[in-house]
Amino acid sequence: MATVCNSYFMTNRIRHTLIGFFFVSSLIVVAFSTVRYHAAQNMTTYYFAAFKNAAGVSKGTPVYLSGIKVGEVAAVFMDRGLATAKIAVQRNLKIPLDSMLQIETFTLFSPKAVTISPGFEETMLPPMGYFRSVQNSIDFAGLVKAYINNRAHKKIQGERDE
Repeated sequence: MATVCNSYFMTNRIRHTLIGFFFVSSLIVVAFSTVRYHAAQNMTTYYFAAFKNAAGVSKGTPVYLSGIKVGEVAAVFMDRGLATAKIAVQRNLKIPLDSMLQIETFTLFSPKAVTISPGFEETMLPPMGYFRSVQNSIDFAGLVKAYINNRAHKKIQGERDE
C-alpha cells in the first residue's frame, strides 16, 4: 500500500511542478513582451500634418522617407476643419523643417502611402511638430470626372459655334 501512495504523491508532485513551470514561463513571456512594447514606443517620434483632403490615409498607412519605410500613420482625426494625421517615425530620424509630406499612390490601384521629401534647411522639425508643406491626396475619380465633363463641355461649345 505504501508504494501506491508514494506513486500517487509523486504523480501529483510532477503535475504541480509542470503547472508551476508553465505558469512562471507565461509570466516571463508576458513581462518580456510588455518591456519590448514599451521600448518600441520610446523609439518612436510623432509629427503632425494637416490636409484638406486625406482620402485613403488611415491608421497603419506606411510612411516612407526617400523610398524607405520609416514609420506609419498612428491616427487620423479632424482638427479645425482639416484632416490631421499623427505620424509615427523612427526616433533617430532627423527631418529638416522645410520637408514636404505627400499622400501618394504608387500605381493606379495600390493603396495610399505617405512620403516625406526631405528639405535642405539645417533646422530640424521638432518632435510633435507640424509639417509646413503638405500635398493633399489626389482624387483619381474626381480627375476622370472633371476630364469627362470638360470634354463634354467643349463638345457642346463646338456644336454651338457651328
